[in-house]
Amino acid sequence: MKSILILGVGNRILGDDGIGSIIAERFEKYSNDFIDIIDVGTSLYKFLSSLTLEDELPREIIIIDIMEGKNPGNIHFLELRNINKGFMSSHLFPDNSLLDDISKRGVKIKFLLCEIGKYEKFFSDKLSENGNLCIKKLEDFIINYIKSIKS
Repeated sequence: MKSILILGVGNRILGDDGIGSIIAERFEKYSNDFIDIIDVGTSLYKFLSSLTLEDELPREIIIIDIMEGKNPGNIHFLELRNINKGFMSSHLFPDNSLLDDISKRGVKIKFLLCEIGKYEKFFSDKLSENGNLCIKKLEDFIINYIKSIKS
């Protein structure tokens, strides 16, 4: 098992909702002996369920997603224990109990979230202006994060 597992979540047919998935796909090429980057799309629950059956788990799991917020492009890098109880993502339901189970096995779980502004689901494979801003900000963050791990 790799030390760090980065999971991008999202539904690409709902515009900005697919941002986590898009980012993971773009960064899959950075997977190596230490880090694995996977686009789980809308299958986070299925992926986490299978992960709980593994004997060996990664040291850290990072889940990439979007969130509503007043400052589009603002990045939040939060640990599971620091997630505001009011934060809700349809991508994480009913995964919260799975995340707790994995965390209890010594895995640090973090969320890399980008504020999208007012989030409205729409059927499209196109991103909004704020969605494109989040893509840029998330790409920059991940590049710097991977560089910091290597040093």
